[in-house]
Amino acid sequence: MDACSNLIIAETISAAWIEVLRHLLNCGGHCYNLVVQVRAPLSRDISFEESLDTLCMDNNLLTIKHIAYTIFPKSLCDIYGNNYIRFFDKYINRVFPVIKTSWGTYFHRMINWTADHGRPPKNQLQGIIEAINERERIHKSAYTIQIGSPWMHFGRVRGAPCLNYISLQLQENRVMNLMAVFRNHYLFPRIYGNYVGLGQLLEFLCEQTGFNVGMLTSISSHAELSNSGRPPRPEIRQFLDHHAPQSV
Repeated sequence: MDACSNLIIAETISAAWIEVLRHLLNCGGHCYNLVVQVRAPLSRDISFEESLDTLCMDNNLLTIKHIAYTIFPKSLCDIYGNNYIRFFDKYINRVFPVIKTSWGTYFHRMINWTADHGRPPKNQLQGIIEAINERERIHKSAYTIQIGSPWMHFGRVRGAPCLNYISLQLQENRVMNLMAVFRNHYLFPRIYGNYVGLGQLLEFLCEQTGFNVGMLTSISSHAELSNSGRPPRPEIRQFLDHHAPQSV
């Protein structure tokens, strides 16, 4: 990657995250308009992820699994994945009431998005799956998933979702790409878990529509190392010196 560029292209999530880490350290800890493209978002370096989880837990930060779950609850999907209607219902009625935050979760807003109190909730994922499966023509960029709400979140510095929206791109060779736009993005602990969750969401949508998994693109309006000063930078640099993910 060009040292002056905010574009990172990598094969795997682990490799992309390392490049983001190096870039932010070189930029003084933060940058604007960071674009990251991952060619194989389902490829995972489990050994590297275990080391990263250890670093996060040692600093009282959330693990990769916990962060990914807010975007896509993979373990629940594995139980009900063959019946996505039941999967969505279990999350809305059983899981979400237990784990909800002040504004909700990313996945809940994907399947139970409310514009205002005068309209019923919209299941965006179900609508996309059904639209793709019921139409013979492929619409290359017609499918978006809205997360934030101008009625609920406008102007909030805190207490609002950092993931703004997701766009799906359908190619004629039946490959589906996913692009996600974040207003603010923390390397520790969010970015890695966000990439994992987005990759799992893309995999799920492809399984339900007969498409193949393509590229994951993340656009961060602003990205920074941490919002808490943890881990401290000497510890971050030591981690970077001793761990290099392997492509799988």
